Amino acid sequence: MNSSEDLRHDAGSLYRFIQLIAASCQADSGHQAYDAPSIQFFTYIDELAKVTLSYLDRFADAGPVDPDLYYIYRQKLLDLRSGWSMLHNFIKPAFDADTLQVPSPLIQWLTRRLNMLATFRAATFVVFHTSEVNYLHLNTGAIRDLAGQLSSLIPGGKGFPADLGLIGIPYSQASALFLNCLIPHEIGHYAYQETTAINRLLPHVANSISSVLLPKIASVTPSDIQKCLARIQSWAQELFCDLFAIWMIGPAYSYAYIEIFDLPRVLSPDGKAMDLECGFNASHPSHIFRLQQQIELLKQLGWWRHIVKTKSHYSEVLQAIMNVDVSKFGFSLPENTSLGTDTLASFLLLCPHIHDVVTATVSGLDSGVHGFEEYQKDIQKYLSRAVVPSSLVHNGVLCHPDPVAIINASYGLYLEALDDLIIHVEGQDSTSVRVRGQWTDRLELWTMKAIEDYGLLINQATV
Repeated sequence: MNSSEDLRHDAGSLYRFIQLIAASCQADSGHQAYDAPSIQFFTYIDELAKVTLSYLDRFADAGPVDPDLYYIYRQKLLDLRSGWSMLHNFIKPAFDADTLQVPSPLIQWLTRRLNMLATFRAATFVVFHTSEVNYLHLNTGAIRDLAGQLSSLIPGGKGFPADLGLIGIPYSQASALFLNCLIPHEIGHYAYQETTAINRLLPHVANSISSVLLPKIASVTPSDIQKCLARIQSWAQELFCDLFAIWMIGPAYSYAYIEIFDLPRVLSPDGKAMDLECGFNASHPSHIFRLQQQIELLKQLGWWRHIVKTKSHYSEVLQAIMNVDVSKFGFSLPENTSLGTDTLASFLLLCPHIHDVVTATVSGLDSGVHGFEEYQKDIQKYLSRAVVPSSLVHNGVLCHPDPVAIINASYGLYLEALDDLIIHVEGQDSTSVRVRGQWTDRLELWTMKAIEDYGLLINQATV
């Protein structure tokens, strides 16, 4: 035992494992088409697989003669298998997300919008499918670390492509628009990690924790402080991403947030907020608190006056939540209730600084509210007549409204005036949920086409 033959067998087993992974993601093996970031990702995986397989082919030839060194050498195989097992989790979901299975125009526009910020000028995103009804962003730093660890074991191995992020969307939402307005939150995670926003927040985190815990320092342990810090850092990142999403896409993000978490349930028959569950959990602030913070930014940017005019229970949800008193929020730790209370108090002190860091991160980015104010009525008029509003005549001038305006005007039509679209079509029953679903699909399709056209029209205008 513990011979070169054993190593050769185990290396052969791993060789076949990686070979089959690589074969499963050949982007040119079928009729699927992929965008440039996905092809870059698949190319990276293919090249990493080739150098790994070449390394494994002669791995056992250099096996140690000293039996005591066998397990040290054998550990390399375990590390390689572990690394490739982690990559395995994302390759097939990314391969399934071809251009017909993702909201490509929305992703491409959001990427271009992010690229307007100098810090993210080269950022691109690979989209992969998730089986859960959830949106997520893989920690880019962790992926780079994993790729770096693999590359360090393999002669010729390269690091993960710079400026490439990975975003997961529910596989069912390939053609959707409105729910996919949650994607900017995941882009926010990329921005948070790439700009090391936490480093700018840490002095404020330390100050907020100190101001709450310092009077109790005699009874606070280092472990308590670490738990407090971990919770606050997680909550801070989630709030950063919510606010970043508002900057990226406006109130459409808040509407999608209300929809995915079924938050109209918080309304009582008289339109007021019921006795709500306002507790924070270990990783996320409560939904009610997060929406309150979104409302604060929506007011600052000038969106709020349009939201309150929207005749929809989604608008009523936001208005009811706005008035929930901060005393309703809580966070409990089973082992230390007092520490939970202090952690939440520290976080509340930090929140204004999170707003400041988000504003600094997006400095120079137009919120889009002025374009919405100018073109909202025209966009909705076009959509209600089943016309794609990529080009419209406004005050006698041909204009190309920005996608922020298009998306929010379309979302407003969906929420409060879908009947205006349906009644223009003979034989359609606007009281039928099935019919409303069909016309919502078409509304999303026209809106997505307008977003796609915008990129082409703007490019033509600058040539």
